[in-house]
Amino acid sequence: MYSGILAGFFSVAFKQELCSTEIQCYAMGNDFCRFLVGSADRIQAAEFWISSGGTANEIAERFEAGEIAADAELKIEVGAT
Repeated sequence: MYSGILAGFFSVAFKQELCSTEIQCYAMGNDFCRFLVGSADRIQAAEFWISSGGTANEIAERFEAGEIAADAELKIEVGAT
């Protein structure tokens, strides 16, 4: 349910169709829930890695390593001012 809410909210906010998936779940024994919002390709890749036994941290590392291209229009970089 929360994945759908997040996808809908950010789709409206960014004026583009986005998807979401839960990559970490409190109910499954984790400390907190973690969601990924992005293009359908990124979400499908994340869901494949989850179904293959990947953890949220491993999925983040794969995206950072460039195993699937970042959604350029959604990438937010934080820098010192």
